[in-house]
Amino acid sequence: MINRLSIRAKSILINSGVSVALFAAIMVLYYYFPVWYVYLISEDTPGEYATTTAYLAGCCVMAWAMLKNRDARTMINALLLLFMFFVGMEEISWGQRIIGIETADFFMEHNHQREFNLHNLSFVKYTKMLFHNGMLIWLLLSWIPWRKLGVLGRLLEWLKVPKIPPYTAPYFILALIFAYFGIIPKSEEFNELIFAYGFAFLSLDICYETGPASDRDRLHIVPAWLLTGVIVMSALMLSVRWPWPDVLSSRMNLFAVKEYPRRGLDVQAEKVFEYLLATPELRNPDTLYNYAAYLRKKGEGERARSLISMAIEEKKQRISGGTENGTAYYRMANFYASLYKRGEERRSLLRAIELYTAEIRDLEEGIRSGKMIKKLARARLLYAYDEIADAYERTGNREAAAKYRALFEASGGAPGK
Repeated sequence: MINRLSIRAKSILINSGVSVALFAAIMVLYYYFPVWYVYLISEDTPGEYATTTAYLAGCCVMAWAMLKNRDARTMINALLLLFMFFVGMEEISWGQRIIGIETADFFMEHNHQREFNLHNLSFVKYTKMLFHNGMLIWLLLSWIPWRKLGVLGRLLEWLKVPKIPPYTAPYFILALIFAYFGIIPKSEEFNELIFAYGFAFLSLDICYETGPASDRDRLHIVPAWLLTGVIVMSALMLSVRWPWPDVLSSRMNLFAVKEYPRRGLDVQAEKVFEYLLATPELRNPDTLYNYAAYLRKKGEGERARSLISMAIEEKKQRISGGTENGTAYYRMANFYASLYKRGEERRSLLRAIELYTAEIRDLEEGIRSGKMIKKLARARLLYAYDEIADAYERTGNREAAAKYRALFEASGGAPGK
């Protein structure tokens, strides 16, 4: 029966099946393989690098089409090529970590992720919303004969705007589903990846549709698989050569502590916690403490105490290794408090107060003199005010606690925190 279908119908059927399988695979990863899910939605891992390589592969295919076929040399195709190049390079911050470029002060101050890119600037807003809405409109228009659109249709024909081909549409539909409905947390990373694949396949379609007539009535399965292979292999090589473990650590801890538990997915949270326990380089200073708190809620008090003891020894090693600061001792105090060791808790709090006092003085001076990046220094100062106020409160000095709590609130902290 399938053999009786037209090339167009077969293409739609195959790509719809691939899109459904892709959606199912993502959901399976999220629920049954949480570590892999988090890995793929983190930056500078195969998932994000595949987004970049898909866009750049689309650029190469589009450039080849424009060089080879006169009909492909249109203003819209040139703009599509530039768009794919721009978005692909923005995804990896224009190769910042690959080349080893330091983030300039302007981007440290105004970029949400402190990277060298434009789309994460604090004053650049609504770009994703505009892009998603634009893609939805383009997708809908592609299914309508343009002669029925009157003046708009004639304008689109005059500009030679390509239609999204039916066999590529399933990828754009799937990407828009993730974009508009946010079915699972951080699924925008998959949304971006699927959009990138959609544009790569769109470029492939333009290459064949503007080429010889004999090439237009083929399935082009082999070229699509070759393109996919190039994208996947390039992404894997880039992720092995230039990973970003700090962001991977942040995402792993976020999902273990917050994203999975707040949805009642305790089994998934524990799998991520266990992975972090087995992978010390991805743990942050609070990982063991947070895992212990999680285990306490489950009634596993003995194992929780064991993890807190491990966290204390880990913290002692970091302090002896030269990371002595207020935060280290404040966290140590919290560890001791959870074990009901009040003497050690108090000693750690007093040392935290001493170190925070010196740090606050340096931060305030750095802000006044302009020697520090204001946004970063203020964020750190807010953090120090909050914790030193709590440390004073816990050691019984309510007057000093009130002073720093007032400074915390005056600097933009949430009252009553």
